[in-house]
Amino acid sequence: MTAPHHATSTWETDFVVELRLRDVDGAAIGDALAQVRSHCAESGEEPAEAFGHAAAYARSLDLPRERAGGLPGVLVRSVVGLAAVYLTLTAFLAWREGRTYMLTAGSVVAVVVVAAALVALARHLRAVLDHPVQVAVAAGTAAAGAVLAAALWRPVVLEVPAPAAVAVGAVLLVGTAVLDHRAAAAMADPVLSPTDGAAQLARERGRARRSAVLQAWLLPAGAVVLMTLTWLLVG
Repeated sequence: MTAPHHATSTWETDFVVELRLRDVDGAAIGDALAQVRSHCAESGEEPAEAFGHAAAYARSLDLPRERAGGLPGVLVRSVVGLAAVYLTLTAFLAWREGRTYMLTAGSVVAVVVVAAALVALARHLRAVLDHPVQVAVAAGTAAAGAVLAAALWRPVVLEVPAPAAVAVGAVLLVGTAVLDHRAAAAMADPVLSPTDGAAQLARERGRARRSAVLQAWLLPAGAVVLMTLTWLLVG
């Protein structure tokens, strides 16, 4: 009996995701996927029948890890960007209310917890995909702990003029966005078939680059929107 089309699509998705997690570049992934499809077209088999579990087969290929960009750099920029958003918004609120900016011990703990959670998620993406419910519970617990720490542990560890804190946060926020923007070309790594022509290759890479650039500026844009709302709503 032939497996339904969605079963094949699910297998291919799992196969591509596993290779992405292993930092294989898009061209190599496309070539491996084309070989799977070619075999299945000739044999009449479904991918699961011919190659077994998608993730296990992807690991067995032992393809070189060639993707540019690097998870560590992306991760560091993400953590710094999120911390910068928090600093910018809380400092802007203090400025709008005419207060000095006070960084509390609980806020520091909250940022550290969030950063540690991001690092853990990035380092264990396969576990995230395999155990989404457990990971969601753990992430929710970490988030609740961060919120409680920020709300209840109020000793002040640093007090500075609010405009200065806003400026520091904005510089960090824009700086990480600029670095992500500059890395967009390297991060644009679509899955490409070896039969794709040069024009298709250029289109796919252009689309991926535009998406990476857009993502690079999401945090600054969100911060601007929230600061505008704060300005309008806080008297």
